[in-house]
Amino acid sequence: MPKIPTFTSERSITTAAPTVESNLQLNVNRTPASALEPVGDFLQKSYIEEKTTEANNKSYKLLNSFYEDKKDDQGNVIQKGWLTIASEGKKKNSPTEASEYYDSEVDKLYNYYKVNTSQNLNNFEKKALERKFYATSGLLKTKVIEEARINLMVETKKVDDDFFVKESLLLKELGPQYIEQYKANINNKIGSNTTYDDGTKKIMITEYTEKGVEFLATSMANNEPQQFKIARSNGDFDDVDAAKILELEAVADDVIKKQKYQTLLSP
Repeated sequence: MPKIPTFTSERSITTAAPTVESNLQLNVNRTPASALEPVGDFLQKSYIEEKTTEANNKSYKLLNSFYEDKKDDQGNVIQKGWLTIASEGKKKNSPTEASEYYDSEVDKLYNYYKVNTSQNLNNFEKKALERKFYATSGLLKTKVIEEARINLMVETKKVDDDFFVKESLLLKELGPQYIEQYKANINNKIGSNTTYDDGTKKIMITEYTEKGVEFLATSMANNEPQQFKIARSNGDFDDVDAAKILELEAVADDVIKKQKYQTLLSP
């Protein structure tokens, strides 16, 4: 009878159960509530980010309505918008006046929307709108003040030009003896004006001085040529451009020749 082959098992009976390895670890010492804290933090952070994004989106949309005037059914303006407020502010004659006007009108604008739209906004949206409103208002205010400063400088320049004309006429009447006083008056008037910076002051003082003395020299060359030559030799016209003085010298010489010619022809 053939012999049946036999096999010997190298395995042994065990109570070990199949397992899946993982890096997940559970702290058995923590309560279920504390174990879920990371998940809660994540959800809270996600909620805040979501609401912040929604608030920003809504506030940007609302900001667009701040630019235009609000009107009633008859077309009357019941609340000025940013564009009107800025436009009117730019027309003010000084930065201080423009700043005060702008702040007052912007407060009215914000209060108008606060009364009429805030009840429809949640806290996230209210905060987002407030931040963006005042940030945009600040940018517009900077431009308003810049324009008002220019207006002040233009108006001041008109006043200074008028002062220059009157002083030049006085210089023409009083002659070379008034030149030093004329220059001192111009220097004091322009130098004391806080609207101009130091560079502008220097340019304006030089310009007014040269033009005033040139006005006197031109008048004397045409009407008092002999006195012109005396003043010229005394250095009274040193503030005038040299080329202009040579031109006036020729004018004075021509006037003197004509005067001599007329004297010879007179009976």
